[in-house]
Amino acid sequence: MRRTTALVGLAVVAVGIALITRTHAIDASCSAPSNPTLGIGVSTNCQHILNLYFLGFVLAIGGAVILLLVLVAMAKSDRAARRERARQARQRLRERRAPSDPA
Repeated sequence: MRRTTALVGLAVVAVGIALITRTHAIDASCSAPSNPTLGIGVSTNCQHILNLYFLGFVLAIGGAVILLLVLVAMAKSDRAARRERARQARQRLRERRAPSDPA
């Protein structure tokens, strides 16, 4: 389950980066100097491009957070498994050292 979630997080990061790179090339048209007689407004085309750009960053950061959480969960699970194996090994050693019952 964790690996599947990690793959989903990686896919979300990939989609976010793809959106950023795709809209970055188109963004040059919005960065060009505008006509001063039209005022300060932003065209709807530029708003759409900026929305996609923002969505790309949100997806990339969200996917990175998902990956981080999955990696932390995997590390925590691994540490717990190692502690359990060490506890079982100590228990086996105690059982070997214990004197046998003279009953």
